[in-house]
Amino acid sequence: MRRDPASEVPDFDGLWDRIAADVVSNHRAEATLWNGRIDYLPADREQSVRGQATADGRLLLSRPLVVEPLRRLYAEGPRALSDPKFAQVCWRGIKTAAHEFGHLTAPADWTLADRIRDLDREEQDPAEEGFIEALTQVEMPGLVDRVLPAELAGPLARGVAAGPEPLLPSYPGWTSAVGMFSAELAAEFEELRAIDVLRAGARESASRRPEALARLIIDQTRLPELVQDPRRKAALRTDLGRALADGFASLGDLPTARTAGRQRGQEIAAGAIEKVRTGEQFFAQMADFGGLVFDRGIAPVAGPTQGASGNDQTKPGGRPADRLPRGKDEPGGRG
Repeated sequence: MRRDPASEVPDFDGLWDRIAADVVSNHRAEATLWNGRIDYLPADREQSVRGQATADGRLLLSRPLVVEPLRRLYAEGPRALSDPKFAQVCWRGIKTAAHEFGHLTAPADWTLADRIRDLDREEQDPAEEGFIEALTQVEMPGLVDRVLPAELAGPLARGVAAGPEPLLPSYPGWTSAVGMFSAELAAEFEELRAIDVLRAGARESASRRPEALARLIIDQTRLPELVQDPRRKAALRTDLGRALADGFASLGDLPTARTAGRQRGQEIAAGAIEKVRTGEQFFAQMADFGGLVFDRGIAPVAGPTQGASGNDQTKPGGRPADRLPRGKDEPGGRG
């Protein structure tokens, strides 16, 4: 897909096409729902919002916060970047476009109708915004090198580094939670990289994200070889996916709280890890007993909920081992 010449926002020598293509590539996405249009945000929102991906596949950008700084950058060249504050404004403008294009990545068979249905799920906002922003933050240095002319890319990076303060991500609480979640999984599973977790969460649509993350986690364990029944495999993914969805939905109250976000991201990862490790142990024991297939009421979907004594397995503080924190009133939540 290429920029529609009828777009309100100028082309800047193919900048938007390059950003769109780079986002699809870096997300490892199959397709984009971008319809080629890039227009301006309404005047009553252009000072408070930098960008938006619309339900009909357009990109809307703020004229004063995104487009005009980039127009000046292309007009004046590297000398404009001698001002670190202006360099940071340009960096944010490019990041805004990349972030919004990220909202439009999709599976090959996805349609705008599918996207509109997903946009109605407010509980998905923390994961949607968090994964896309976290991945965009990581990819920005390379993206800038690839989408800008060499005479602008280097000076822009140096100007940003010389800025008076580091650039913070959008939705810092959600982004911190996702970053910690990804780092914890990478630390637990030797062959899993944090960037792989970010990509899996960023490229998927809201309704498919939880199970995609569940599949990624389960594939790092022995569960695929221990569990042969296709229905039980599907149940494992669904169960873990539901727990992940609930965990990220519980972040809705802290879009800007970075410290609390990191803590909650760590808790979501810990809950997921405990689920699959408990499942591994349970199904390995089944294999040791000759691969007996127990009744569903006895053999839990994702590992045992009771020990040999019949007591619930709990973590310190009394929380069931296979649950994720759902809100600030539960142990480990925000105080």
